[in-house]
Amino acid sequence: MRLLGLLRIIEDEFILQEQEEKIRLKQQEGLQRIEKYIADGSKGDLNLQNTYITTLGELESVDGALFMTNTLVKTLGKLKYVKGSLYADGVPLTSLGKLEVCYRTLDLTDTLVKSLGVLELVGGDLYIENTPLKSLGNLKKVNKNMYAEGSTLLNYYTAKQIYEKIDVRGKIYYTFNPDSHR
Repeated sequence: MRLLGLLRIIEDEFILQEQEEKIRLKQQEGLQRIEKYIADGSKGDLNLQNTYITTLGELESVDGALFMTNTLVKTLGKLKYVKGSLYADGVPLTSLGKLEVCYRTLDLTDTLVKSLGVLELVGGDLYIENTPLKSLGNLKKVNKNMYAEGSTLLNYYTAKQIYEKIDVRGKIYYTFNPDSHR
């Protein structure tokens, strides 16, 4: 019986090591994609989905869309501009770093972002659903809709205050929270 238990422990350890190696290889692949993208002039879309990377390295701009779902990135670091959409839904992102502009959709659903920091413009829709967002930072304009269902943002601002602070061209979608400061 003890031998069988020991064999299961060894098998579990082997499986864990295999999984860790797959993640390490995916991370290496993601970092190589970033390096190649920068070397090629940062043109077009950059797909980093399922690479489990933890950093964007030296990336400062993306000429197309940036796909980051299933990564482990916590900050956008040096990234300043995304000319397409940025999809970071479900990423453990806590900071937008130096991001100033996202010219299309910015999806931060289910991230850990608490402030929009130096971000000034979202050229499409802004998704901040299920985020612990407390601050709009420097945000000045959202060209389409703002989706804030489940966000803590409305504990700090009323929809009216958001419209007064930011030029939201569309609607703000949210769940009414009677416990907010309104």
